[in-house]
Amino acid sequence: MTGRNYRIQWIWNALVLFALLAACAAPPLSTTPTVTSGYRLHVSRLFGYSSGDQIKGSFRLSVVGISDIHSVDFIIDGQGMARVDASPYQLDFQTETYSFGVHRLSASITTMDGRNVEVPDRQFEFATAQQEQKSMVGVFASLGSVILLAVALGLGLQFLFTRNKKREFVPLGTARNYGWRGGAICPKCHRPTGLHPFSPHFGLRLIYDFCDNCGKWSTMKIVPDRDLRKAEVEEIRPVEKIQGVSGTEEEKLKEILDESKYTQ
Repeated sequence: MTGRNYRIQWIWNALVLFALLAACAAPPLSTTPTVTSGYRLHVSRLFGYSSGDQIKGSFRLSVVGISDIHSVDFIIDGQGMARVDASPYQLDFQTETYSFGVHRLSASITTMDGRNVEVPDRQFEFATAQQEQKSMVGVFASLGSVILLAVALGLGLQFLFTRNKKREFVPLGTARNYGWRGGAICPKCHRPTGLHPFSPHFGLRLIYDFCDNCGKWSTMKIVPDRDLRKAEVEEIRPVEKIQGVSGTEEEKLKEILDESKYTQ
């Protein structure tokens, strides 16, 4: 497989993985409440876990809105967390600092002209490690189900498109066109074969596919184009060992393959 083919393969894999992760990713933090004071409280994750209103780890509170801010008091459950009197008016905190359960986060702003403005609060549940683990298990279970479904769909499509296709004998030493997915050396018959569009890819250049020569399914390792061309040349050399054997080319090939079982 050429470098260009490798890039195409990895781009395809990345797009599939991104789609799967997007389908199974945890939902973002809750939407910002309706702004009634001209300001709103923004909660962003620095490091940790979030699923809807459930959070755990390191987070940042900040105030967004009108710029005439003198200072901000950040509040949790009616109790002050800290006062910030310099832009960008934000506060980092750890959920583990507080008890597990539901908490209300808010802020009180002092403006440049001395007014006090209350920012609409937001409610979050500070999760335990067990809750985080349970949620992540659900995410990975969903992701695994999607991956298995994708693999099953790929194998089904592969079978559908090839079940009525007549497999023809490829003469030894024939130069093949391996297509955009490239090719591999079949571990069953040891001949180079092209890879098919819907065969599942397992990373590390491993793919589950069937051989165009022997028709058997196996896990194959994708190899560079130069190795495929070398294999095309190498497969005609054993013919010299059986020059005196009669029969068709298929029969000679079968004898070569039988012999290879003891020499490989």
